[in-house]
Amino acid sequence: MKKIFLLSAVMASIFLSTLNASAADNAQKGFMAPGSYHNMKKPMSEADRKAEMEKRKAELDRRLGVTEEQKAQLKTIHEKAKNEIAPKIKELTEVEHEISVLEKQSQNKERYNINTLQNVQLSGKSLEQLRSEQRSLKDEIHKIKKSQFEESQKIFTEAQRKELEKMRKEHEHQARKPEFGQRPPMPPRY
Repeated sequence: MKKIFLLSAVMASIFLSTLNASAADNAQKGFMAPGSYHNMKKPMSEADRKAEMEKRKAELDRRLGVTEEQKAQLKTIHEKAKNEIAPKIKELTEVEHEISVLEKQSQNKERYNINTLQNVQLSGKSLEQLRSEQRSLKDEIHKIKKSQFEESQKIFTEAQRKELEKMRKEHEHQARKPEFGQRPPMPPRY
């Protein structure tokens, strides 16, 4: 009996090592992504993110033929929206933090029967009130962004708007393509 068990263990280890070696060999040849099947993009640094945004902005300006006057108008619209959104983002962040604290407190009380995060200063609002406030803040931010978009669209000529729509569709199509080594997106379930 011991011999059979030992023989089975040796055979299993040989089988698993050949699978591992085969997968590593295929990864080196480019047949499959190295490591996990679900390779994710590495997070970009702030400098890389800014460089990417500048690159996109330059491409947008080049393809649309944006004039200096249009750039100035767009900058004014952007700055106005940014100044309106900033305090709402600050408030939203505080509300979301409080929601997180309350959820964690509730979870720890239910699971472990302990009181945690007692020193965190809270507003005293209920979870439902905070979630309602969160929704309304998100709606307000969305309205400001929508208004900014609509104002900026008025600045462009008809030809520029058509080119912009074409670029949006290209970007949408590109965003739907799966990266090498990732699964394609699942179709929606009905």
